[in-house]
Amino acid sequence: MIFMEKEISVSGFLKKVIYRDEKTGYSTFLLTTEDERFAKRHIGEKDTDITVSGIIPLFPHKTPLLVTGVYREDNKPLFFASKCEQRTSNDAFTIEFLNQKYFAGIGPKTIERIIKVVDGDIFAFCAQEDAAKILTATDNKIRIGIAQLLVSKIRELKNVESLLHYLVKYGGDFLSAKEIYEKYGEDSIRVIEENPYLLSYTGLSYEAREAIAKKRGFKTHDDRRIKALLEECFSLVESRGNTCVSLKNLLKMVSFVERRANMGYKTNPVVLVANLFQLKSEFVFREEEDELFFYTRRTYEIEERAARHIVRLSRSKIPFPTTRASISQIEGESSITYGDEQKTAFKLFESSGVKILTGGPGTGKSTVIDGLLQYYRQMFPDNAVALCAPTGAAAKKLREVTKGDAKTIHKLLDVKPFGKDDMQYKDEYDQLPYDLIIVDESSMIDIELFMMLLSGVKSGALVLFVGDEDQLSSVGPGNVLHDMIDSGYIPSCQLRKVYRQKGDSSIVENSIRMREGNTNLVEDEAFEIIRVSNQMELEEKAIEVIQRESGGHRKQDMKLYSPVRNPKYIVSTYFMNKRLHNLFGLQGEKQVSYDGVTFTVGDPIIMRNNNYELDYLNGDEGVISDIVEEEDGSMVMMLTMSDGTFLEISGKNMGDVELAYAITVHKSQGAECDTAILLLPMTPKNMLERSLIYVGATRAKRKNIIITENSALEYAINNTQKQNRFSGLNAQVRKIAK
Repeated sequence: MIFMEKEISVSGFLKKVIYRDEKTGYSTFLLTTEDERFAKRHIGEKDTDITVSGIIPLFPHKTPLLVTGVYREDNKPLFFASKCEQRTSNDAFTIEFLNQKYFAGIGPKTIERIIKVVDGDIFAFCAQEDAAKILTATDNKIRIGIAQLLVSKIRELKNVESLLHYLVKYGGDFLSAKEIYEKYGEDSIRVIEENPYLLSYTGLSYEAREAIAKKRGFKTHDDRRIKALLEECFSLVESRGNTCVSLKNLLKMVSFVERRANMGYKTNPVVLVANLFQLKSEFVFREEEDELFFYTRRTYEIEERAARHIVRLSRSKIPFPTTRASISQIEGESSITYGDEQKTAFKLFESSGVKILTGGPGTGKSTVIDGLLQYYRQMFPDNAVALCAPTGAAAKKLREVTKGDAKTIHKLLDVKPFGKDDMQYKDEYDQLPYDLIIVDESSMIDIELFMMLLSGVKSGALVLFVGDEDQLSSVGPGNVLHDMIDSGYIPSCQLRKVYRQKGDSSIVENSIRMREGNTNLVEDEAFEIIRVSNQMELEEKAIEVIQRESGGHRKQDMKLYSPVRNPKYIVSTYFMNKRLHNLFGLQGEKQVSYDGVTFTVGDPIIMRNNNYELDYLNGDEGVISDIVEEEDGSMVMMLTMSDGTFLEISGKNMGDVELAYAITVHKSQGAECDTAILLLPMTPKNMLERSLIYVGATRAKRKNIIITENSALEYAINNTQKQNRFSGLNAQVRKIAK
């Protein structure tokens, strides 16, 4: 075994990319070298290909390169490149480089003329300010259009390369370099150094921006830094489901972000607060019970607008006649006898406005909804009715229950992108035509979607929000269902009585027991509890159970659920997805990697964010049907979604795609599967609370398996302390309604 730890440089051209991470730019590729001495010594006289690993931009095939790094001959010889530079060292490489699609329009004869003019390194030549002018000199016979095309393309390749090398030093990656260059071009590095905090919209992390700022001598209390710091903190606040944050918690968040960046910055709280009050166009505060709560202006206005629409719809009530005889008629027609509590729900339909119906499994919520729909259609046969839910899975389930045409809220509102940071949808200027709107799985609605929906509802309409208070809150910011109930302003009916029916499975029975805080669960063929002593055992047992239940083949209607996504934990969805991908994924050439995760054709996926331009939502599921390489070397995922639609995903949008062999309990809400396997590690303990277990244990239609580390299951059932969310919709409603 030979180790050459001293850095060396080898020239050649890019022959083939074997592996590439679309986010970081980390690649393994073949370099055909011209260095005969190096080739003879290390890779054999007949073979001139070196396997190189390093960070590179999207180089066209046959790009001439100079790689610098360490070559190691082990079981698998590999050149570890610390730097990859585009550099031409001979005419033959230059001719091959120019004679490809990337330089379409430049013919063989023109290439010969270019070679004569360049006389060496084409990259160094095109870096000259007057390169195009030299190429078009009379004696060279090269047209101005060709010269400009060549120079611009070569410069772009070099500029992106230089920008990437610059950013990598600070923790940046290829994708952020690409985004920055698309906006600022040749001025990218100058713009970054003048104010790195401008780049919050790119994939460049806050930590990287802090590192650049420190290097450039930015002071702790520079206004530009303080503003960027606040933006980062509020981004974290909202990512945790809050619409606002108390001053005390905001200061804690600032300290957390600064420690994480580890640049030695420590902001004085007085300076921070002073900036908060000065940046009135960016941030807003609300006072409640002698405590200040801060918002981004955008989120504050969304929350306030939602509250105003609640009050608008409540003040435009239209009374509807309702009698006990009407309810009795429905009971007779449906062969159903409603309980007293269920009959109370019909009072919600005595007038229009915003109403709430809540209830857990076994309370007859679906039965009541059917009755309410039947009752309304009998009373108002000509009125338009809409059924909707926050996600595609929840809408599908609502269709099955009601036998009606249920849509996602986004489809109902016809949401479309409108400009860079805005969207258009049915609002107060173009309202929905419906007189009754029933919204299921309301606990999953975040504040922005809630505002959008209500703004599209005409005055005099009835909107019934249906949900389960014991389920988890939305993935996005807001605590809508709880805030509506807590406001005391909106008429609501809670179904508490459980109607146990003959033939109810142990899944239903156990969900009721969990909801009531009862840890004495029924164990049978439909509900299995497996106990292990640590997370390593939890992981291995999960794989064993999956193989047992699936027969070694991936089943479409089987899901693994975990409380956490964070790679910090062994049984996170991040790591479990990697293991299950290796177990069930199709092994072939058609694959793409993004931020350390490899995707192959056939992998199930779930979307992590909303994208109205490409028409997908957080929680939408599908499968990778194909992976295509574009002419510039970039990769495109072809997705077939569960609703039958097709998506093409590339570039930064790949960050929205996640493997879905395992998903978080939060993402599972509103969906069902045949067999559900729920993992319960003892840490992080803050995730072990009753509502999470309640949701996770009620996803299965046929069989539910819980694999618990020691007493994690019992701990969660007994823990009613939900993770607190800070929001102000309830206070805003009370204030506006006065």
